Amino acid sequence: MKRMTPESQSGSNLKDIKLLNRAVVFRAIREAGAISRADLAKQTGLNPATLTHITRELLDRNLIEDAGAGEARVGRRSSLLRIHSMIGNILAVRLARHNIQGLLTDLDLHEMVIHTASSSFLSNPIDASLPALLDGIETLIEKSGVDRRTILGIGISAPGPLDTGRGILIAPPNFPGWDSFPIRKIIEEKTGFTTFLDNDANSAALAEKWFGAGRNLDNFVFILVEDGVGGGVVINGDIYRGQHDIAGEIGHTTIDRNGAICACGNTGCLELYASPHAVENRVRQSLLAGRKSLVSDLSDNDINHISFEMIAKAALQGDAVANEALLEMAQALGVAAVNVINSFDPQAVILGGKVSLVGDLILPVIQEYVNLRAISRSEQKLQVLVSVLGENAPVIGAFSLVLRELFQNPEFHPAVDAKEEKL
Repeated sequence: MKRMTPESQSGSNLKDIKLLNRAVVFRAIREAGAISRADLAKQTGLNPATLTHITRELLDRNLIEDAGAGEARVGRRSSLLRIHSMIGNILAVRLARHNIQGLLTDLDLHEMVIHTASSSFLSNPIDASLPALLDGIETLIEKSGVDRRTILGIGISAPGPLDTGRGILIAPPNFPGWDSFPIRKIIEEKTGFTTFLDNDANSAALAEKWFGAGRNLDNFVFILVEDGVGGGVVINGDIYRGQHDIAGEIGHTTIDRNGAICACGNTGCLELYASPHAVENRVRQSLLAGRKSLVSDLSDNDINHISFEMIAKAALQGDAVANEALLEMAQALGVAAVNVINSFDPQAVILGGKVSLVGDLILPVIQEYVNLRAISRSEQKLQVLVSVLGENAPVIGAFSLVLRELFQNPEFHPAVDAKEEKL
């Protein structure tokens, strides 16, 4: 099976539009459960000729199927379309600094099995982490009970920078030992499944485009706030990666040229001020200075066990120390949002990851920064949104990497009849 590389994906705008339209149609069918072509046309806004062509393609590739006739409104009953119930499953893996999250699900995201293994995952040497990753994949398959022959492929989201074309991690900050590691090749050799790789922010942005807050947007910037801070840029409905797969790496852009030195070697990076780790450090400093906070109770008075989740919980209860730390995070993210708006002129900025736990608290601060400082040629202020997928966006994005290949690459064609015989 020929793999779509970034070079082969660049193509023409026509190819990008086809991919986007297929995704729009597929999502509309998935959300409806079963839908007629007439209602599909109303839902998507596509003209009849385009819609007929796309549904025929999806039917030919067994991604959707005829669901019989629906109720008649006037005259004869309309035939309905639905996601193919027997097409197969997708295995998705999200690699993070401290854990690996796995998801195995059908194309409808209906039968979903999630497995999370907590450890210092990417911080560990490869000889310890790789067996844990492979074991996690096998555990997920066993836990789901699916026939492994129904698995169409594996999607992996991981911290960047990485090379999607070659399937390797390239010196990700804070993850020693993973430099130039050919993770895609190793996973394919060990599991036998075709594997796709992208960075976690790009994957999450793709998930938001197809299933989340970006469904009705063609151009937006996604900011992922997890252990670090990353960004994914969506242009014309698909991920923009840049010449070297580093577009959107906003976590390592400078917001304070006189700031501290970051692990990446740069100075005053956004990640030093806006990451959950930075918020945790601010709260620790406040507690060491003798200030009182609910965070002390939540952490059993152990400052080494303070987590962003504890701080979020305290902040939502009005804790001053927690809210002050989050305010600094919000101000840094506000600067970042203004910078990406002035650089890319998107329709919106979407915030995701752990920051979604405190979206209601920090969003007004970030929106105020955007309203005051972003360049705008429109009377309508650009919106800052919070992800509806929350912390699951990167792993759903890994699922979307395989789904994207099903939409775009004609040679990636599962043989449904053969799978049905094996079930």
